[in-house]
Amino acid sequence: MSESSAGEAIFRNQKCPICKEDTLNLTQKEYEIEFYGPAILLTALCERCKFTYKDVLLLTSSEPSIMKLKVTSEELNATVVKSSTATILIPELKTKITPGPASEGYITTVEGVLDRIEEAAWLMLSSLKGLKKEKCIKFLEGLQKAKNGEKEFTLIIKDPYGKSIIIPKKGKVVKRKLSKKEIEKLMKGLKFG
Repeated sequence: MSESSAGEAIFRNQKCPICKEDTLNLTQKEYEIEFYGPAILLTALCERCKFTYKDVLLLTSSEPSIMKLKVTSEELNATVVKSSTATILIPELKTKITPGPASEGYITTVEGVLDRIEEAAWLMLSSLKGLKKEKCIKFLEGLQKAKNGEKEFTLIIKDPYGKSIIIPKKGKVVKRKLSKKEIEKLMKGLKFG
């Protein structure tokens, strides 16, 4: 069964990929990203097992690319649209986020990206001991300085499908096309089976 309204479609009682029951609800919503253009937000939620999935599909065509933004305190509120196939790097924090089988796309800010990294680090911290725990605590301290605008850093997004963007507040995003070799390397990480 499906419902729809202007710019939104809901598909109810679909088969869940996890529990295999017909309890998954899919929502597809059109969204306009300021200064960029149209996108579709996809969400899925299983009423039985609570499996969730989110993704953002940009409807404009783009080439495989790498984008870099030098982040100052003014750019913490820059908009980030990360597709489910994009890799995020922050060299100054020694951070690399690669897509996996459950990778989600999202629309957030630079600070929102840092919040996601912080949440993952706090989850890891509880299972670490000794030197690894000390390194994680030091990482979290550096991350907090970045979130407070006290430490400048570079946000890099590599997307083999060109479906991610950074929309700065004042700065300039440096963007270039990925080479075939770079695309192949990124695509190897997308093979999950």
